[in-house]
Amino acid sequence: MKKLYFLIICLLTAGTSMAQKAQFGLKLGANFANQHATYQNLSANGSTLTSIYLGGFVNTGIGGNFSFQPEFLISSQGTQTNYNGNTIKFNTVNINIPLMIKVNATEGLNFEAGPQLGFLVSAKARNKGNSIDIADGYNTVDLGINAGVEYVFPSGFLLGLRYSHGITDILKDDEATTTNRVILLGIGYRF
Repeated sequence: MKKLYFLIICLLTAGTSMAQKAQFGLKLGANFANQHATYQNLSANGSTLTSIYLGGFVNTGIGGNFSFQPEFLISSQGTQTNYNGNTIKFNTVNINIPLMIKVNATEGLNFEAGPQLGFLVSAKARNKGNSIDIADGYNTVDLGINAGVEYVFPSGFLLGLRYSHGITDILKDDEATTTNRVILLGIGYRF
């Protein structure tokens, strides 16, 4: 576990050693999350679950119009489904570490892409006020690929839209494969 914390600290501070001016920032927003499941030749999606994310980042120029932005986000994700007239929400809380490469297309407009490493903090199923811990059925690590667009105003205020596509199975179920799909819409501020 100590090695994992050391790796996270190294990744988050790597950009500052690249010599160009580092900018720190905070962000928060809405997640529109879903999970995609496949079993043999069948595939299914639940209904979108709206939740939140928040966290911080370090943005460092790496030459030309490119910058590197590691982030640390606490993200509520999941899906919901209807079963016999009851809505069941499957909600996870993850610590996500996106490692984004940004292309500064024009003044303020950035396109971004990069991998994401996620760690499960909790998982619950909820129905009519009842909550059950289901974390034992989830894998603790989730890998994904992200792509998005961001606009940074001269004041430092920013708006962002990102899509996160999970590439690893989040459930321990050997028969089906379930992956995360999340759209993030948020605001933030660069200091």
